[in-house]
Amino acid sequence: MEGGAAITPEAIAVAAMDGDALAISLIQRSARLVGESIAALVNMFNPAVIVVGGAVSSAGEVFLAEVRQRVYELSLPLATRDLSIVRSLGDEKEPLRGGAEMVREQLFEATFPRWFADGRPTISEVMMAS
Repeated sequence: MEGGAAITPEAIAVAAMDGDALAISLIQRSARLVGESIAALVNMFNPAVIVVGGAVSSAGEVFLAEVRQRVYELSLPLATRDLSIVRSLGDEKEPLRGGAEMVREQLFEATFPRWFADGRPTISEVMMAS
């Protein structure tokens, strides 16, 4: 970095978009690691949409293309058939909202109907469901 400026994810993303080979390499490596982690989640939860956020995702398609490639390589074909991997549009809380939505879906779709039929949940039923 010129002038002793701090190296930030945003600076790396800008450098990659300007064609800097080292920055592109760093983004591709981080995208592969993110893609491997997402692939494991895709195989377990079979989501319809993955929203990638954060500073590195500001690199845009350089980052997303590598994430998509890794996810499609490592995930089950049926899990990726209708999967969309998109970038968050500047909403810093999007990853939190996505995680909370996933927990809500898993909790209520798997256990709520049984709890409702029995009248109320008990701690033993919650532990058995997880």
